[in-house]
Amino acid sequence: MLQVWPQFQQNAERHGRVENGIEPPFRVRWIWTGKDHVLRNQNSNADWSDDLDSRPGYDLPIRDSVDHTLSGTIQPVIGNNGKVYFATMEGWAYCVDADSGVTLWSYDLEAPSLSTAAIGDSIVVFTTVYGSVKGIYIDKGQLLWQRLTGWAITSYVLIHCGLCCGSQISLEPYFCLNQAGNEIWSRQLSAGITGNLAGPLKI
Repeated sequence: MLQVWPQFQQNAERHGRVENGIEPPFRVRWIWTGKDHVLRNQNSNADWSDDLDSRPGYDLPIRDSVDHTLSGTIQPVIGNNGKVYFATMEGWAYCVDADSGVTLWSYDLEAPSLSTAAIGDSIVVFTTVYGSVKGIYIDKGQLLWQRLTGWAITSYVLIHCGLCCGSQISLEPYFCLNQAGNEIWSRQLSAGITGNLAGPLKI
């Protein structure tokens, strides 16, 4: 059963857990190594041809190099629509089908992203090191709105009574947006945010 994972560590409290576990033995279903190159396990689907079963002395057929870099601190997020979302340090956001690994859409964020995305009702939100927060239509990969802060954002969007976000510089207030990208509230802090916040927050 697909587990929904809409933000960093699954929820506002950052538990990093779900109620249902997966019993071993585990098996790779697919490996995404780029939007035009996905390995799919022949033992998961009769129409797939890749041998992805791990065993002693066998190396998985992964390419020597790829055209993208994933920050070591991000987690892919998963919506209840069966889609996986993540962004790269090259500045591209991707939507991948959780069942097959097929890339459904990609969007140029125009700046590197080091942060885990967050899934709202009909949007997925990405932040960049150039200080932009972008709400992308979850199904088609179209930009719906953006907020430009001018300062690097490396913390993860917190979904709690809105979409909460802050930059590394205290000149820009910590703010919370609604699904349409409009500000719900903002607070001036004495320092920038480099780590990750958790909720619930008392506003």
